[in-house]
Amino acid sequence: MQKQYTIRKIGPEALDELMLIQEEALRQLPSPAWLRENSKEALAECLLPPHSAIAAFDLDNRMAGFAILYVPDQGSENIALSAGYAEEDAAETANLKLVIVRPAHQGHGLQRKMMNILEEQARERGFRSLWATVSPHNTFSRRNIIACGYDFVAQQEKYGGLLRDLFTKTLCSPTPMGSNTIKQNNKNTNIDMERKVRVRFAPSPTGALHIGGVRTALYNYLFARQHGGDMLLRIEDTDSTRFVPGAEEYIIEALQWLGIGIDEGIGVKPAAGSTRAWEQPKEGLPCQAGENGPYRQSERREIYHEYVDQLLKSGHAYIAFDTPAELEAKRNEIQNFQYDARTREQMVNSLTLSKEEVEKRIANGDQYVVRFKVEPNEDVHVHDLIRGEVVINSNILDDKVLYKSADDLPTYHLANIVDDHLMAVSHVIRGEEWLPSAPLHVLLYRAFGWEDTMPEFAHLPLLLKPDGNGKLSKRDGDRLGFPVFPLEFHNQKDGSVSSGYRESGYMPEAVINFLALLGWHATGDQEMFTMEELIEQFSLDRVSKAGAKFDYEKGKWFNHQYLQQKSGEELYEAFVASVPAEHKAAVEAKGKEVVAHVIDMMKERVNFINELWEQAAFFFVAPEEYDEKSLKKRWKEESPEHMRELYKVLEGIETWETETEDANESTINKTVMGWIAEKELGVGLVMNAFRITLVGAARGPHIWDITNVLGKEETLRRLQTAIEKLG
Repeated sequence: MQKQYTIRKIGPEALDELMLIQEEALRQLPSPAWLRENSKEALAECLLPPHSAIAAFDLDNRMAGFAILYVPDQGSENIALSAGYAEEDAAETANLKLVIVRPAHQGHGLQRKMMNILEEQARERGFRSLWATVSPHNTFSRRNIIACGYDFVAQQEKYGGLLRDLFTKTLCSPTPMGSNTIKQNNKNTNIDMERKVRVRFAPSPTGALHIGGVRTALYNYLFARQHGGDMLLRIEDTDSTRFVPGAEEYIIEALQWLGIGIDEGIGVKPAAGSTRAWEQPKEGLPCQAGENGPYRQSERREIYHEYVDQLLKSGHAYIAFDTPAELEAKRNEIQNFQYDARTREQMVNSLTLSKEEVEKRIANGDQYVVRFKVEPNEDVHVHDLIRGEVVINSNILDDKVLYKSADDLPTYHLANIVDDHLMAVSHVIRGEEWLPSAPLHVLLYRAFGWEDTMPEFAHLPLLLKPDGNGKLSKRDGDRLGFPVFPLEFHNQKDGSVSSGYRESGYMPEAVINFLALLGWHATGDQEMFTMEELIEQFSLDRVSKAGAKFDYEKGKWFNHQYLQQKSGEELYEAFVASVPAEHKAAVEAKGKEVVAHVIDMMKERVNFINELWEQAAFFFVAPEEYDEKSLKKRWKEESPEHMRELYKVLEGIETWETETEDANESTINKTVMGWIAEKELGVGLVMNAFRITLVGAARGPHIWDITNVLGKEETLRRLQTAIEKLG
C-alpha cells in the first residue's frame, strides 16, 4: 500500500511550533538523549536566513522527517536544502546536529542516495542542477542527518513538490541508503545510476614519477578514501619505445613510501591460489591483482582489438595508410594542416579507397593506423568538476590516431577510454594537460554507447616553476637545488641518476602535506594535516583552477615541522643511517638513549635528518681542527692560561651531570661560575673559549648540555688537546 503523507509549511519565526513537531518525532522514534536535549539550539542554527521554508512530513501518521529550504535573498535563483530523517538505530548515534548548507558547497559524500533522489526530482520539475552536494560537517551522523546543497534556477511554486517527493521517495524506497554510492551526473543523461566511487592513477613507465604525478595520485587517493571507494593503479605502456626498465617498481615503491594505498591493479598481491591469468607471476614484473585485469595496457591487446573493430563497423573510425612522407608533403602543401573532415577525403584511407584495396593493403602487410572520425561543427560539452562547463567546437579537433598496426597497440586515447569503462571508473582526476583531450574522450564514450556511464572529469591545475613562469620541470630542480621526484631514480637506459625527496631527507608525511596544499586549500587557516585529516577535509570544489607555484622553501618548512614532532627515539634509526660509516661505531657506543637525547637537543636547528650529523658530530667525535673565524673572535691571548686553570677546576668536581632542570642551578655551573667570579674574569671570555675546545667552533647548545653528553673524562681530554694545539 502506498504510504500517505501530509505537508505543513511554517515560517522561520515559528520555532516553537517546529519544536513541537520535532519533539513528537523524537518521542515516536528511537533517538539519542543528546538530540532531545539540544534540538532547539540545533534547529535555531538553521533558522538564521530570513527567507526559509520549513516542512515537516507525516508518513502513515508517523513523523518521518523534516526539511529546511534556504533562500539566501528574496527572488534569488539559488536555493539550498537541509534534510533530516530518523532510522530505527538512531539511538546509537550521539552527535546529531542540524546545519544549513550554502548553495554550491561541494560535499563529502555522506548520503548519496538522497542526492540522487533530489537530482531526479529537480530535473522532473525543470530545475537546472549544477552541483549535487552533501555537507562535510564533522558532527554529522552518517546515517541520521543529511544535508544537501543545490544551485538551481528555481521557481517559488516548485519548492513544496520538490520537498514532498524528496521525502516520500526517500523513505518509501526499499533500497538501503549507503555512503559509498553516487549519482552519475552527466549532463547528457537522464538515467539514474548508483555507482561506487572508483578512481585510477595511470602513469606511464617511462622514467621517474614526476612530483606532479604524485600529487595527482594523492588527490585520487584522498577522494577515493573519503567516499569509501577504490583506488586503482594501472600502467599505461602503449608507447613501447619509451619504456624504461624498473619504472614500474619505482612507481610502486614511491606510492608505498608516501602511504598512498592501492586497492586494485599493479603492485597488489593476488589471493593465494588465484587462477586469473593476469594474476600469475611474470618474471621481472611486479604482481597485479583485481577482477578487472590485466592492468598493464600492453597485456590487453586482444581487448582493444574488439573495440577498434566496433568503431570501424559503426563508422566512427576508419583505416589510414598515409606514410610519414605523404603526411609531411601535405603539411608543406597546406598551411596549418590538420587531418580532419576538411582534409581526410584528400588522404589515403578507407574513406577514399575501395574495400578491396583496403583489404589488399592489409593483407600485403602495409602499415596503417585507425583514426577516429570527428564530425564537423559540433559543440562538445565537457562537464569538469573543477572548471565547470567546457565547450569545444569539433572543428578544432583532428581525427586522432586510436590504433597503430606497427606495434599492434592502441594509443592513449582509445586504451584510456576502454579501460576506464571496463574497470568501472567513476571519476577521472588528472592533470590539466589532458583537458584538451577531454572532448575527444567524450566523443569516444558517445561512439561506444557508454555516455550514460561516462565518468566525471576533474582536471587539476599545473604545478608551476617557483617564479610561476611555466610548468615545473626537472631542470628547475637541478638549477635551484630541489628534487622533483619522490625517490632517487637510477635510469637503466642512460645511467643517469636523479635526486629524490626520500634520499634528500624529506619525511613522507611532510611531502604529502606539502603536495596536498599545492592547488587545494582547506576551509580555515590550518596548514598541518595528517593523512586522515586530509581524507576528511579534501574536496574538489576547493581545488584551484590556476596553477600552483612550487614553493620548495615551504616544502623545507613542512619537513622541519614534522621533524620537530618526532622524538629523538623515533628519529634514532634514520639519524644513525645518515652518519658517515667511519663514525657509526662512535655514535652507537653512546647508546640509543644518549643519542636520542642529542637528537632532541639539536633537531630544532635542522630541516632534514641528514643535516643533523653536521650539527651534532662534536658530541661523538672530538674536533681535529678549530674554526678560524671562531678563534679570531673568541680565542684570546690569555685563553690558554684560563683553560689550564679551568681544567683544574673541572677535574675537582665530583658531581658532573647537571642534576637540576635549570643547568644554571647545577653544581658544575655554580662551581665554575664561582671560580670565574673569584678570579674576576669575564664569563664570556672564559666560556666562549671553553666551547671552542669542546666543539671546535663557537656553536652548539648550552655548554653543560654538551659536557653532560661528553662526560668528565672526554671533556677534560678535549680541553687538554686544545691547550696543546692552540696554546
